[in-house]
Amino acid sequence: MNIVGIIAIFVLPYMAGYILRTITNRKETGQIETYLIGFFFVFLLQGLVFLICSKLGYGFQDTCYAYLDMSVGLVVVFAIALCLNIIRHILLSKGLVAHSALLGEGETENTYKRKPSKQEIMLCITTVLVGIAIVARVWTLIPYLRSDIMIETVRTTLATGTINEYNPITSQPYTLGLIPMRKLISLPTYYSYYCEIFGVDEVLLLFFVLTVQTILCTYFACVRVVAPIFHNRRETILFSIFLGGLILSGDYFSGAIGEKLLWYGYAGDAIVAAVALPYVLSVMIGWYREASGIVATRKGYKIVNVLKILLCLCSSVFLTGIATGALLILIATAIASVCLLLRLRGGEHNG
Repeated sequence: MNIVGIIAIFVLPYMAGYILRTITNRKETGQIETYLIGFFFVFLLQGLVFLICSKLGYGFQDTCYAYLDMSVGLVVVFAIALCLNIIRHILLSKGLVAHSALLGEGETENTYKRKPSKQEIMLCITTVLVGIAIVARVWTLIPYLRSDIMIETVRTTLATGTINEYNPITSQPYTLGLIPMRKLISLPTYYSYYCEIFGVDEVLLLFFVLTVQTILCTYFACVRVVAPIFHNRRETILFSIFLGGLILSGDYFSGAIGEKLLWYGYAGDAIVAAVALPYVLSVMIGWYREASGIVATRKGYKIVNVLKILLCLCSSVFLTGIATGALLILIATAIASVCLLLRLRGGEHNG
């Protein structure tokens, strides 16, 4: 069951993103963004499930099985959506469905079909080697202690079979309980769920598996930011190599983003800073490109972009405190919105 839980951690976000993409009929959404959307949706889903279960007075095990049922439901819905798309492709190949219905908005048959050059292949190999070095670096950091209490909270939850009832430092019951805002942060319970249901070791889960997943999503989010700026696959790959080097060398002082990712990649504030903020910025850049006519305008793109930002905002409530989560996303969105409006008005005046 250990390996099943680890696979579920990496696969479930894509399943959730694929379901949302199918439901909203956004076929133009790329695979990377599909994973990122599912990544935040899973955090939102677990927060809502654990919040509702706590309000209903469920115990820890009952809460875990409630979320397991929800996860199984996601897998079933994903399988149905995948089968429908396969049937659609078969019908398309037989000419029973219009060809334009399969292509994403603004895409053509030649999109992304250019073969990579030898230089790009070498850069991709270098990127893979840097990625392997990051994974190896994370693995070597497993024996070292962290200064936060996440793992102690997980261990206390597993040992007592309760949620937010025992102090992870003293192992004594809370006399006054937790403030409501702290109870909203369900990340320790979510991590305890994988240890309880799938038997994943808490040290391996936090210090390796979840850290690697956060770093992977950081790659995805940052590449989405720079890809429309560079307009060049080679430069985008070069950026990914630079980002990998930055992560590898970025733990030389406390507070650097590299240190956050390598040592605390499982923490909610690290996920918000390294994944949510770049993704929100990429959404705003895409919004500007569509509003200014640089790329083809998709139907309802404004509503979709607002929903993406709200997804990051709402999921952050269950990841970390307001100051290190939702407030940062709101500030980044506000600044990006002002820049977008000023740039669009400047373009109108120049026109």
